Amino acid sequence: MTKQICRKKLSASQEDYLEAIWMLIWKEGVARVRDIADWLGVSMPSVSGALKALAQRKLVEYSPHKYVSLSDRGMELAEKILARHKMLRKFLTDVLNLDEQLADGNACRIEHAVDEIVSQRLGYFVEFVAQNAGASQLAEEFKGFCRQQDPAKGDGPSGAKENGSLTLAEIKPGQKAKIVSINGSAARSQRLAKAGVRRDCVVRVIRMAPLGDPIEIEVDGSKLAVRKAEAIDIEVEKLE
Repeated sequence: MTKQICRKKLSASQEDYLEAIWMLIWKEGVARVRDIADWLGVSMPSVSGALKALAQRKLVEYSPHKYVSLSDRGMELAEKILARHKMLRKFLTDVLNLDEQLADGNACRIEHAVDEIVSQRLGYFVEFVAQNAGASQLAEEFKGFCRQQDPAKGDGPSGAKENGSLTLAEIKPGQKAKIVSINGSAARSQRLAKAGVRRDCVVRVIRMAPLGDPIEIEVDGSKLAVRKAEAIDIEVEKLE
């Protein structure tokens, strides 16, 4: 059985679990069932069932009341999933000129459907556009064409709002920013508020995961990992 066939047999949900475990291990050093449940917004029994299935496939090491870890093969697949997501997001922002929030949501959905060959070719195309002056110019002309066709949607993939404010996703490691507003669902706002992320508070970006997601921040002396999709919905004012 080839690696490609093995990966294709994973469900979208199973890929999400591998991705979540990888991110939690990066953030905390370990992954717990309750943390995986919080990360994915599912129940702990659902997590236990999914982990048992992944353990049967030798992708995770799991037993009740112990930390969850990835096998070598599970780690390899998780890193491929994360890399695929990053590449798709970059294609949607840099080539199709979508804003960060829209690109991130669509990348999450596309990454489970596209096969390895198509993913690889899209990655090549992104690199080609970045390295080839003629292709880069064509990409810029395409962005201008998009603005002409639908000017109401704005003109850039940066994630900045029309009023010129920044989002937390744009703050670089080591920089501080004051929260101006938090958009998105009420549940997300409440969860962030419990962690200390609320309007007018000051946060410092500590680091970003190797693939850009999640983003680790410090607020009120505590460290917190924020998904990039969440950071895009947090408007901030950068502090000097």
